[in-house]
Amino acid sequence: MSSPNYSILKKKEVVLTNAIFIQYMHSYLLTEEQLIENGYPRSTGEPGVASIVRKPDDVSDIKPVGPNAQRHTCCRCGKLFIIYNSGSYQSTEECCYHNKRLQKKREYGEGVISYYPCCQGVRGSSGCQIAKLHVTKGAKPPLESGYVQTGGHPNVKDYSSTVYALDCEMCYTTAGLELTRVSVVGINKESVYESLVKPDFPVVDYNTKYSGITAQDLLTVTTRLQDVQRDLLNLFYEDTILLGHSLESDLQSLKVCDAELPYELKNLMVVPNYNYRDLKSLKRYTCTLCVFIYIIHSCVV
Repeated sequence: MSSPNYSILKKKEVVLTNAIFIQYMHSYLLTEEQLIENGYPRSTGEPGVASIVRKPDDVSDIKPVGPNAQRHTCCRCGKLFIIYNSGSYQSTEECCYHNKRLQKKREYGEGVISYYPCCQGVRGSSGCQIAKLHVTKGAKPPLESGYVQTGGHPNVKDYSSTVYALDCEMCYTTAGLELTRVSVVGINKESVYESLVKPDFPVVDYNTKYSGITAQDLLTVTTRLQDVQRDLLNLFYEDTILLGHSLESDLQSLKVCDAELPYELKNLMVVPNYNYRDLKSLKRYTCTLCVFIYIIHSCVV
């Protein structure tokens, strides 16, 4: 019996248009209640002000110390430290911390133990990472100013709503987490928008290990958050669908609200969790997600 001629077998090409993808993604859009519950910034009706339901891990413990300083709890190691209103630190103590959260595992003869995956250290062990200073996530009130809101789409004949993947990088400043880079990619892997951003306050830690951003990268950057907001309002409209990981955090750093958003991607079965250290990774992530959503619906429909 002759073997089959595999040369005639061809892979079926998946053609995913913007219109088809949008149709599929509407099944995953969050409701208003889900947006609020998951910490997405929501419009209050007052210009520039958004309402945010904070998650416990997103809120830093900050207390005033006299009229000119505030006491913070380091969001990495948990130690107390003081920052003056001028932005200077009372102490230049190094921060010794674990860069992974405690997890639990069962050990033979010991039962369940808590350990840090970064170094396998047990609960209470000294940190395995050293940073120059302690850091804070900053004051995170339930009502926050400086926000912009997406508006109606352009009144043009050939307009159609769009899907973008969004990713932001942040650094630690004396005021907390601030934006340092924003990347927007289309479903065909094209770069739609890419910009480095100069923080408003002095940088304490560039978070280079996760963001890829260094002091040298921002040395000549003059673009501010307000510039990015203006640019994005020419891309994002009320019917634009945004994809990403921890989108609520990115939109908080951008101070943008009211674009349409899908469920958290980690809840869409198994989606690769890339660290977007460069635009290439974000493009690869977006492409993978587009094909993934297409396959889901091909199996269901």
